[in-house]
Amino acid sequence: MDNEVIPAFAEGAGETPGRLYEVASNPEFTREGSAVADYFAPARIVIGERRPGSTQVLRDALRDIEAPIIATSFDVAALTKLADNAFHALKVAFANEIGRFALKSGISPGEVSDLFLADTKLNLSAAYLRPGGAFGGPCLKKDVLALASCMQKVGIVAPVIGHIYESNLSHIDFLMATIVSRAPPRSRILLVGLSFKSGTDDVRESPFVTLAEALLDGGYDLSIYDPDLVDDGVVAVRADIPSQLFDTLLSQLPTEVAWDLVIVGKSARDVLPLVNTNSPLFHIDQL
Repeated sequence: MDNEVIPAFAEGAGETPGRLYEVASNPEFTREGSAVADYFAPARIVIGERRPGSTQVLRDALRDIEAPIIATSFDVAALTKLADNAFHALKVAFANEIGRFALKSGISPGEVSDLFLADTKLNLSAAYLRPGGAFGGPCLKKDVLALASCMQKVGIVAPVIGHIYESNLSHIDFLMATIVSRAPPRSRILLVGLSFKSGTDDVRESPFVTLAEALLDGGYDLSIYDPDLVDDGVVAVRADIPSQLFDTLLSQLPTEVAWDLVIVGKSARDVLPLVNTNSPLFHIDQL
């Protein structure tokens, strides 16, 4: 839109948009073979605007279609379209990899699929689909690697499932690079959260343990506060927490300290009001 479409319109009209005309994008979310039906019954209508509030003419043209109209920027509209199709492709590839393995193992792909699709709480829902932290805990890594290993043993090529864990590790690298861009080494950093999710003190396969170790190796002055690891104002000694990280754990959060960066790894509604307001925040779960 910015590099091709608007310059072309400006050249043809003899002036930039805003007075004589306006430019908008309206990405389609239709399927070949049912495009007309999809057009008149979309899940939502997305409009990319050059200037907020400048697309009323387009809204009026679409008013007879019963669907929510969401106006956003050109870039968000375009990436939403790409994300939709990429996810559709991912679902097809994932389902087919599971199906290939099932057939090879003498298991009914249809029965597995029916049971998988019966879970509308986690499998067919918005769960786990917001970008944020890497996954952690003992279950996901174990089962992803086990499934990939079993598929490899029977000769099933599964590049989607086979690279899930690798993708997860690369996301931790991305988070570390983002932190480095916001705070140089030797900065005073507070990491909120060490266990892999809120409501548990389980640090097994926690991405925050990996991140904390990388921060220490990178020369940061690190402190960690995790209310799930504090009991009656005391952090209990535990064998599953590396000693170098245990030494950084706080039993309570000092309100007077202005940190160079506060990394919010886990949901911390009760913790954030205690953080010095002069401390910049990096919410991992709000990328």
